[in-house]
Amino acid sequence: MAKNKQQFKAAKIEEKGMFSIFPFASARIAYIVLSIIGFAFYINTVNNEFALDDGIIIHKNEFVMKGSKGIKDIMTHAAYYSFYRQMNAEDQLAGGRYRPLSVVSFAIEQNFIGTFPGGRTDANSWDINKNNVQDPGEDVNEDGLYNENDALTRGTGLRHFNNMLFYTLSILVLFGFLKNYLFKNNWDLAFLTTLLFAIHPIHTEVVANMKSRDEIFSFLFIILTFIYTFKALEFKKTSHFVMAGFMYFLSLLSKEYAFTLVAIIPMMIYIFRPELIDFKDKKLWITFGALLIAAAAMYKMKEKAIPFYMLVALFFTIGSLFVLSKEYKNKSFVALFSSLSIAFVAYMCFRLFSVTLKPAVPDTEVLNNPYLFATPDEKWATKIFVLLKYMKLLFIPHPLSSDYSFNTIAYRKFTSWDTLLSLFLYISLAGVTFWLFIKKHPLAFGLIFFFANLLMIGNILMDIGATMGERLIYHSSFGFALCIAWLLIEGLKKINLSLPLQKNIVIGLALVLTGLFGYKTIDRNAEWKMILPYLLLM
Repeated sequence: MAKNKQQFKAAKIEEKGMFSIFPFASARIAYIVLSIIGFAFYINTVNNEFALDDGIIIHKNEFVMKGSKGIKDIMTHAAYYSFYRQMNAEDQLAGGRYRPLSVVSFAIEQNFIGTFPGGRTDANSWDINKNNVQDPGEDVNEDGLYNENDALTRGTGLRHFNNMLFYTLSILVLFGFLKNYLFKNNWDLAFLTTLLFAIHPIHTEVVANMKSRDEIFSFLFIILTFIYTFKALEFKKTSHFVMAGFMYFLSLLSKEYAFTLVAIIPMMIYIFRPELIDFKDKKLWITFGALLIAAAAMYKMKEKAIPFYMLVALFFTIGSLFVLSKEYKNKSFVALFSSLSIAFVAYMCFRLFSVTLKPAVPDTEVLNNPYLFATPDEKWATKIFVLLKYMKLLFIPHPLSSDYSFNTIAYRKFTSWDTLLSLFLYISLAGVTFWLFIKKHPLAFGLIFFFANLLMIGNILMDIGATMGERLIYHSSFGFALCIAWLLIEGLKKINLSLPLQKNIVIGLALVLTGLFGYKTIDRNAEWKMILPYLLLM
């Protein structure tokens, strides 16, 4: 009888949208806890300096060094354009790298750090008080030298702090999204999913490496796109449709992961709000077809060197027709998809006319082609094995590394046991994902989000110029966290454990993981203090 009362009480709490497992009186406390974790885990990154590609994207980027005056050039050139030009080289990466939003944020920060009109630091930029004396405090990076690196180091504290701030903001936005839209009646699941995502040590590269702000921005604006998608379909306000498209546009400007939203958003709506979407609606597929045709047309226009302003004019004409259409006025899902399509076409306008799609040195440099010396079988067998390595790091984030380049991962064959294990695991997961999707199960969304983003970075759909990287699994780790959280909370309910025992297990495990992952994260952050900081600046 007592057990039934506890279960009834827990069910009533869930109906009100409150917590039944975590001891929070309101959502505000959960937000505060997540904020504390975001800052506590990464506050020691503020003392870090440069690492890896920071030089290419920030300090060696003349557009960033100009501050706000360089934003126009940032928006109209590939991310590595400035670096390659200074090296008298051409773009060596297939498809180009057009991720201007985070680079724009670095340029804005430069206004507060100190801009350099010519895009270069002055010869005496280290001399803070301009007295021509090498004062101890002016050797900012404490390397015994007084040079431009000291001037550049002065700004790293601000940049690292902002990375931590944006990461924490993305965590809070994620919790709000889960709490208000996906798990309205299960705030415990929303909180545990966000907590597992927030504390995972594999995110250290994303936060501790300044250049990886593009990952943070991408995820943040993807979640905001989800939020405004639900707002638009629920409240039918034009402003929400516009904001959904705008957030999607910003997510695309952050990084290419947002390409997957064209598929993820319809499937998300189908799982959680199936009454809002009809896959049999011909107008939906016509809109999707128009999107593909527009992208193909722009690609051809680029080849024929049609002026950019003509393409923009064409885009606005097509966009106006969408906005004035009957479907848009009806505020249907087709109208939402039209808004997203307009944002996508606008992004492609900028991308296709800002980057070189075909690399100048496609397959002759092992740094950009880690499978250069592999046979076709070894190439694919190794790619499949790498997917298993990603999964292992999600479950056991140790050891972590900043370098997974050529020869750090031995080539595999299709007879290798770990390749076969990876193949079996992912084929099985794909089957489970399809089965759960048909059933409109919440786990299907977690798995779909995991797979969609994994395909973008797994060298499956296209070669990304690297074997793997911890920052690259950042988006997929959200899907992983959602699945683990669901299995813990809903799985324990399925086996009819008492509510007090459920609380003890979930809270105890959450505390243990927070402690272990917190120690690992803080320790790992310190290792990112200065990784090859000046080689790219020489």
